[in-house]
Amino acid sequence: MSARLALLFASALLLVAGCGGSDEPETRATPTAEAATPRQQLIAQGDAICTRANEEIAAINERISRIESSAQSADEVLSQAAPILADGYAEQRAHVAEFRELEPPAADAAVFEEMVAAFERQVALVGRLARVANARDVPRMQSVGDQLEANRERVRGLFQGYGFKECGSGSEG
Repeated sequence: MSARLALLFASALLLVAGCGGSDEPETRATPTAEAATPRQQLIAQGDAICTRANEEIAAINERISRIESSAQSADEVLSQAAPILADGYAEQRAHVAEFRELEPPAADAAVFEEMVAAFERQVALVGRLARVANARDVPRMQSVGDQLEANRERVRGLFQGYGFKECGSGSEG
């Protein structure tokens, strides 16, 4: 895989590191705060975090796309993209911290912890990806990208299974 393709792959994965936007419009009414169950409140709070994350990550992906279209070499792409990926990692860590502050219903504490732990693993892989890009190591980018892809499916399944709409329903690009 070329550095350009590896970075394209990586930037798409960054979009769904723990959150991900859906291209489908919301069709169900959101319950009012008074009528919402604790679980619905948790989902609304988490989806709000993911909405902000998706906006930030879309901007990062756009920056990486501009680099890819103007760079003259794979080395140039990786050297310019590495700090952007590092920024994405820092932003994702902040979103995980926000999730950690949410309080799930007592009955859902174990599944919520599993979701957040999977999200943390995904974010850690984004950090590895930034370091690998900084080292300009294309084969390791492929390896980390493969790990991101595998964990991404787990993260998606956990978030979707719980009922999140914005979190875990990521689009690939």
